Amino acid sequence: MAGSGRWAALALLLFAADQALKAWAERGLSQVGDVPLLGTWLMLALRYNPGAGFSVFAGLRVWLAGLGVAALAAAAVAWRYGPRWFPHASPRGWRLALVLAAAGTAGNLVDRLWRGAVVDYLALPFWPVFNLADVFLTVGCFLLAWQVIKGGASGHGGTGSR
Repeated sequence: MAGSGRWAALALLLFAADQALKAWAERGLSQVGDVPLLGTWLMLALRYNPGAGFSVFAGLRVWLAGLGVAALAAAAVAWRYGPRWFPHASPRGWRLALVLAAAGTAGNLVDRLWRGAVVDYLALPFWPVFNLADVFLTVGCFLLAWQVIKGGASGHGGTGSR
């Protein structure tokens, strides 16, 4: 597992960036309200989501927190055994996908546990308000699926640094 420290540092950096932006949004946006960045195409808008994506399962905070803990445990198992289960996947792509997904999961899990709801602050038209952790989680999950299905950008893997 050479290089695991660098991946852990990246995960912590992404998690910290997410938490810092949420703290900033709570301090700044609670005072001024919604702020257009690119007209109405991209706005800063402080919202609290007591549920999961699209506000589903609102009111099930403990259950969602448990699911987050289970997802982090699954990421740890996938970190260890994924390269064996999917030898065609790119090891770097696999690791990056897991780091992104874990950082996003951890960011929203901390919100649920300490704030009682997930702090969202990025608004696009015709889309629920979201945050940086949601971006990390979404990109990580898509990249993980890509690694499983296609085995990395070149269609083969297993030769990079694990």
